[in-house]
Amino acid sequence: MRLRVRHAGGQVTLSNLTPETTVLELKWYISKALELQLTQGVEISGGYPPKPITNDTLSLQHAGLKDGDALNARVLDVDTVPKQQTTLKAIRDGIVEMPTGFLTLRVMDDDNSCLFRSIVIANKIRSDPLTYSDATLGQPRDWIQKPNAWGGAIGNEEEL
Repeated sequence: MRLRVRHAGGQVTLSNLTPETTVLELKWYISKALELQLTQGVEISGGYPPKPITNDTLSLQHAGLKDGDALNARVLDVDTVPKQQTTLKAIRDGIVEMPTGFLTLRVMDDDNSCLFRSIVIANKIRSDPLTYSDATLGQPRDWIQKPNAWGGAIGNEEEL
């Protein structure tokens, strides 16, 4: 999916997008293409007449964007970046409904593996037996599901 982005300094074409890319990810790609500072944000608008696209959780498809569309980007200082208000709905204690799914609070023991397990790297290891073979991991692949397992370098690599 390609999008043309017009901005004050000219225009840039982004071609590494998919319909499932989120608006937030699009803003990140735009920021990277424009070489913005961390203190700057991006406001985008599209369509005719141009309307702001403010829901960062939408996919590009659900935001109504199609291959070849043109967008307008305005660079903002962090102080002027609009704050998106999100209403969270508590389902049960520790579970909150989000626009794109559910957020679950889980207590992790402080055993030097809490960050690794909280990001659920286990699913990635299980789903990719070629990259994460028993030989690569140095132990059986199901070890990561044990409560005292530590991912070490594999976990750190996946978090980057």
